[in-house]
Amino acid sequence: MRNIPDVALLSVQIFLICDNGYGRELGGTSAAAPLWAGFMALANQQAAINGTPPIGFANPALYAIGAGSSYQSDLNDIGTGNNGGFNALPGYDLATGWGSPAGQPLINSLTMSTGAQSFGLATSASTLVILAGTSANSTITISGQNGFTGSVNLTASGLPAGVTASFSPATVATASILTLTASSSAVTSTSTITITGTSGSLTNTAQLSLTVTGLPAFTMAASPASLSIAQGTGGNRAISITPQNGFTGAVALTATGLPTGVTASFAPPSTTKKSTLQLTAGASATLGTATVTITGTSGSLSSTASLNLTIAAAPAFTISAPPTSLTILQGATAAGAITVTPLNGFSGAVALAASGLPAGVTASFSRATTTTPGTLTLTAGATATLGTSTVTITGTSGSLASTATLSLTVAAPPSFTLTASPTSLTVVQGATAAGAITVTPLNGFSGAVAL
Repeated sequence: MRNIPDVALLSVQIFLICDNGYGRELGGTSAAAPLWAGFMALANQQAAINGTPPIGFANPALYAIGAGSSYQSDLNDIGTGNNGGFNALPGYDLATGWGSPAGQPLINSLTMSTGAQSFGLATSASTLVILAGTSANSTITISGQNGFTGSVNLTASGLPAGVTASFSPATVATASILTLTASSSAVTSTSTITITGTSGSLTNTAQLSLTVTGLPAFTMAASPASLSIAQGTGGNRAISITPQNGFTGAVALTATGLPTGVTASFAPPSTTKKSTLQLTAGASATLGTATVTITGTSGSLSSTASLNLTIAAAPAFTISAPPTSLTILQGATAAGAITVTPLNGFSGAVALAASGLPAGVTASFSRATTTTPGTLTLTAGATATLGTSTVTITGTSGSLASTATLSLTVAAPPSFTLTASPTSLTVVQGATAAGAITVTPLNGFSGAVAL
C-alpha cells in the first residue's frame, strides 16, 4: 500500500546555486527533491557496480524497508513536528512518510549489495482495530530480492490473550491474507504483532499495531463491601455500575443469598449508574454472617458484586431481683436489689414497675428509670393480706421489655396474749386469793411482758 508522502528530507538547509550566471538560494522542497534524486543516482551507481538491475520504481522497496527489521538503520524516523496539517509520529506518518535516508545503509538495502537472494515483507495495513468477537484482515506481501523466487512460511507472534492468527495460505511466494480473530472474551488492549517470514535460512519480519476493543459490558461494586445490622433493624449500601467499552444500557438489580428473615430492596431497581440496596432484618432473622450476591442484568449481559452481611442479636436487657424471695411483716418494710444487665450493646434507660402485689402492700424504686442497679422497697400496711405472693418486676425501654419475679411473704408481726386461770376468783375481806396469768407469744415474740 502506498500513501503520500513516502519519505522526507531536511527542508531548512539553504543551497547557493548558479542559474544562468546568477546566484540563487534554494531550500525546502526545491532542494529536497533534487537531493533525493541525487541519492537515488548514487544507489543506482552502486547497483551497476554490483551488476544488479537499477532500482527503478523505489516505493515497493522503501515500504518493505519501512515495515521490516532494517527500518531503524536504513531511515531516520521523524517522530516530532508537523507540516501544518498532520503531526509526525513514530513509524510512518502523513507529515514525513517513513522519514529521511540514513545514507549508505539505505543504499545497501535498496541495492542488496551483498548479492545474496532475500525477500521483504510488507503489510497492507500498519494498524488494525477489531471488536471482541470479530476478525480483521491484512494482506502480507512478499517481495523477492536479488532473484529470490522461493516460498515463504508465515507466522505471527505478540498476539494478546484471546486473539488468534491464521494465514491463507500459510506458505506463499507472493501474498497471503492474515486474519486476526478476537474471541468474545478478549480484553481491550493494543499490541504490536510481528509477522515473521521464513524460507530456509532466510528470515524477515514486518509489524502491525493491533487494537482490540472489548464488547460493551459493565461491572458492579457494593460500597462498602460489608454491612452489620441487628435483628429488627436495617441498613443500606451503595451499588455502583461502571460501564465498559461504550456500554449505555440500564441494569436490573437483584439480591440472592439472603439469610432467613432478611429482605432486600433497591432504589431504583434498575439503573445506569447507582442504586441503594436496603437490607432489613426481622426480629427473628438468622444470626451470623452470609455472602449476599448482587446480580445486575442488561439483556444478555450480567455482572455480580458481593456483600458480606452480618446479622447480630438485637440490643436487649435482662432484669434480676436478688434475693428472689422476701418476707415482710405487717406494718413493716423490706428492700431488695434490682439489677439491669445490658445485652448486645444496649445502652438505653429502663423504666421499672412492680405488679402482683398483695392487698395492703406498696412498692417503690430508688430509681424509677435506671441504667444502673437500684433498690426495690416493699411496704406492708398493718392490715396487709397475709401469705405468699409472686411479685413481677417489669423493665421497659421503648419496645423492649424484661421481667423478674420475687416471692413475697407477708407475715403477722410478733405479739402475745394473756390468759388468767381461773377466769374468776372470790376473795373474802381480809383474806387473799391467787390465780395464774399466762403469757402466750405469737409470731416469734420473745420479749418480756410487764404486768
